[in-house]
Amino acid sequence: MASDAFGYLLNRGARGAKPNFEAQLAARVLRLHGAGQMRLVRRGVALTEGRLHVAAPARAIRDNTVNRLLLMSSSEHHLPGVPLAFYFEPEA
Repeated sequence: MASDAFGYLLNRGARGAKPNFEAQLAARVLRLHGAGQMRLVRRGVALTEGRLHVAAPARAIRDNTVNRLLLMSSSEHHLPGVPLAFYFEPEA
């Protein structure tokens, strides 16, 4: 699923939005989330309730600091930007 979302976001600027694909992707995320939550509950994992925020811009997230660190580490195979960013906001 992540590769589908990544591929879609890479080409969204050139091809434009596909509302049907976005709805399908959202439905897949909800289905996987529900199944994952059930597995965690069955295994007795302590859960924290909250909201998950996702940033998925069409052209990725670019940061000069990250690019400098990648170059300094002699990384040969890396993307010019991060395709997705997640932030978990726990309930107060």
